[in-house]
Amino acid sequence: MRHEREAPIMIWNILSAMGSLLAAIVLLAASIAAVLQLKHLRLSNQLLVFLNAAEAYQSQDLTEARVWFESQDFRDPSVVDAACSNGGDPHVRVLGTYFDRIARLINLGLVDAGLFQPITASMPFFWKRLHPIALRIGASAGLPIWADFEYLIFQYGTGRLKMNTHSYSKEFIKLLGAEDVPERFARLAAEALKPPTLEKA
Repeated sequence: MRHEREAPIMIWNILSAMGSLLAAIVLLAASIAAVLQLKHLRLSNQLLVFLNAAEAYQSQDLTEARVWFESQDFRDPSVVDAACSNGGDPHVRVLGTYFDRIARLINLGLVDAGLFQPITASMPFFWKRLHPIALRIGASAGLPIWADFEYLIFQYGTGRLKMNTHSYSKEFIKLLGAEDVPERFARLAAEALKPPTLEKA
């Protein structure tokens, strides 16, 4: 009789446990679905940011700024003086601010560094030229400027971040002769971090 009375209780306990397990499985599935949805939204948002950044990079203002930078010899103190006068040459402000904003998104982990490589690939080249200007304007203002830009270069130059070539097959990378691209880029970034040397006027 005792076993007969306990049987329904055992069955109820089993069903209750199964119900709790099913509820946990449903909750886990819902959580996974929510994470996947958030990941999808994050990727979509990143893609939108990248497309906007790429469009801005090709804009007239930034194109003119890049061409201007490539034509200047920033080892010449007079060129640096002119670039820093009146709060900074417009080309300097446009390019420095643009790269600093991109770098901040990457530094904060809001966007994937690999996605933005078509833009960040040119950053060491421009930081090396902006560096003496950043030091001069920062000293005048009493605060560093374009710190996120410099910190991103620092991360690449010290190996905290690496240029990503994993989206290409090993055969294609070999065909391009790009096996050592991450190391070469790290050296360029490290070189750009060195204190600028200006020629004597």
